[in-house]
Amino acid sequence: MALNVPVGTILPFAGDIDETALAAAGYLPCDGRELDRTDTQYIALFNVIGTSNGGNGNPDFLLPDLRGQFVRTLDGLAQRDPDAAKRQAAASGGASGDNVGSVQDSATAGPSIAFTTDSQGDHDHLVPGLPDEEYDCAAAITGNKGAAWKSGSNNTSTDGAHEHNILGGDTESRPGNVYMNWIIRFSLAADDSTTPIGSIVAYGADAGSNAVALAAQGWQACRGRTVAATDFPELFAAIGTLYGGDSSNFDLPDLRGLFIRGVADGATHAEGGARDPDEHRRFRQDTGFPQSSVGSLQSFATALPVTREFTLVSTGLHDHNAPHLPVSTYIENACAGHSVTKFGPLTATTSSAGSHTHNVTGGGDDETRPINVYVDHIIKVKQV
Repeated sequence: MALNVPVGTILPFAGDIDETALAAAGYLPCDGRELDRTDTQYIALFNVIGTSNGGNGNPDFLLPDLRGQFVRTLDGLAQRDPDAAKRQAAASGGASGDNVGSVQDSATAGPSIAFTTDSQGDHDHLVPGLPDEEYDCAAAITGNKGAAWKSGSNNTSTDGAHEHNILGGDTESRPGNVYMNWIIRFSLAADDSTTPIGSIVAYGADAGSNAVALAAQGWQACRGRTVAATDFPELFAAIGTLYGGDSSNFDLPDLRGLFIRGVADGATHAEGGARDPDEHRRFRQDTGFPQSSVGSLQSFATALPVTREFTLVSTGLHDHNAPHLPVSTYIENACAGHSVTKFGPLTATTSSAGSHTHNVTGGGDDETRPINVYVDHIIKVKQV
């Protein structure tokens, strides 16, 4: 049994793109290319997606460009996307706001478990020349002003409530993900029952529990199972050893706990900047070696917010005490053999420890992720 899908359906594809084979099955890569609505082979697709992804519609319209992107279901007033109204058009003429085709940059919300700065432990702020003892001297006759000894502590100046911005962070906020190529059904092929081998679809049940029934229909769960190349020659031709294996045996994709991200292939945002700024740091599923092609993995990351900076919480007005800090004067006559502290009418600063930072080490959640719902994923392995 094959999967019959309507024109406009978007699917992840686990292998490299072979446009000739995909087109024969009625699919195109989601790379934002411009198409002519008057071309008979694209009329059905235009009637479905229109100019939601950009174009003037007379006669041009654009395919979705999912390179380097995650996909998110239309909010449709469900209020799960708090910035749905602020979404932008993917290209000129495209849809914006709470509509299919609109795009949205990554964002970073505050964690449900608050961040905290690291502790430097007990430390002091030194005041050079601060009196540390007292002595008696003769009655004053000269008019000099000396510093009166204070047995307790006194406060330094108060700077008042203030905040410190938090700097640093990763290049973007993202969930852990695997690279896939996205494809879109543009026409009903001569064989309408053909779903390209290597296509992946979401499955609303536990694929492992339904493995026998799925296998009978030409599908396998995306759980990294090793299979013989001779058992699935068409799938091996499509995905090879992208997910591990050799010329005799190869691994199926393992999508457990991962989000799917379109292969960026160097794609950039309209305003500049890479869609996947860490594309060069991706790694293979099987060996962990660097790789940025289909099937490569990427850990989650957390960037600083774009719209509102994180700040350290303010503790409000506060003072720092300094022991024996003189606060008044008296007239004295210096006695020979004693060094008398002269009272300074101006304020002085404590010693400087130099420029330094405090790392944010505590708090935070276990991962950075978008709002989501669990589904399983299955891959088309043969036509039956």
